[in-house]
Amino acid sequence: MLASCFPTEKEPYLCLFLKELEEQLVNYVPEHFVISLHGYNKLKLFKRLLEIKKFNKEHNINIIHAQFGYSAGFYGSLIKRKKQAFIVTVHRFELFEKSKRPFVNFGLKRADLIIAVSNYIRKEIIKLNSKLANKTIVLPNGVNTEKFAKEEIRLVKEKQEIKIGTLAHHSKRKGIDKLIKAFKLLEEENNNVSLHIGGKGPETDNLRKLAEEKGIKNIHFHGSLSEEEKVKFYQMLDIFVLSSDSEGHPVALLESMCVGVCPVVSNIPSIENTVIDKENGRIFELEDIDELSSILKELTENVEMINKYKISSRKKVLEEYDLKKRADKLSQIYKNIYEKKSYFLKRSNNNSAKIRD
Repeated sequence: MLASCFPTEKEPYLCLFLKELEEQLVNYVPEHFVISLHGYNKLKLFKRLLEIKKFNKEHNINIIHAQFGYSAGFYGSLIKRKKQAFIVTVHRFELFEKSKRPFVNFGLKRADLIIAVSNYIRKEIIKLNSKLANKTIVLPNGVNTEKFAKEEIRLVKEKQEIKIGTLAHHSKRKGIDKLIKAFKLLEEENNNVSLHIGGKGPETDNLRKLAEEKGIKNIHFHGSLSEEEKVKFYQMLDIFVLSSDSEGHPVALLESMCVGVCPVVSNIPSIENTVIDKENGRIFELEDIDELSSILKELTENVEMINKYKISSRKKVLEEYDLKKRADKLSQIYKNIYEKKSYFLKRSNNNSAKIRD
């Protein structure tokens, strides 16, 4: 696995979902390695690539699996050997940065197989290059259900304070300002609610100022959270709001649902099969702050509805997004792509031999 980012001692929660996937893969693919490209500038990256190329040859690697189209997908395509199978998983952001698209496209063209984390991402890959359609499949992200479904679901009782929250990197794309504005409208009619915002980022100060300007009384900024703190954060919540403008397949949403939190999400296409409106959560129009506030109001006035979505959301994740099942599927993909690659190489070598004869 060649990863654009991976947890380090200084940043233990960086792309942690990849480390958790790697830990599950041990059960299916015992002999595998993880190499990270994180933290290398252009000069050091060149040296790093030479080291990886040497490692690749010495260990006779059969499959290179690049996580993220850039940078792992691009650089992986440069060091891959002819006999190796090459897989690239595309998560999201690398498709939407115009300066990186040519590099992503270059890597994807050299891939034997492309994995998109949602149907939406698959469509975006095909928009980038229609010729990639036949080798692009969908395999959603997964959740460590043993960690996030460890405790019983905390159901809401009548007249209990309803805790609403989100956990994300504080960037403009995450749309947390919309949640704050919607919560202000809710708080004006219901004083038995609180808003909890986890994470931090470039927009944190602006979000704090917005909350102050709006005069919101019951809002709490929790900052960066460790893995243990993150689980407790989800367990505290009754409603998890994802108000992003765009996502690949958000892991935080899956984690909160696995804990047993009622999801309320913007109608971005990448989560169309994860949250189904009025079945295991609620969906609101992306820019419609009034609708978001109205949905929150409706839920806070009907705890039975919240509890219904809490239970159905966990059930959804356990059935469809268990990380163990994802690792099992990935191991089957490895087996199939390796056998296919070996077959075509053997056939190619036989044809070359016939031509020489």
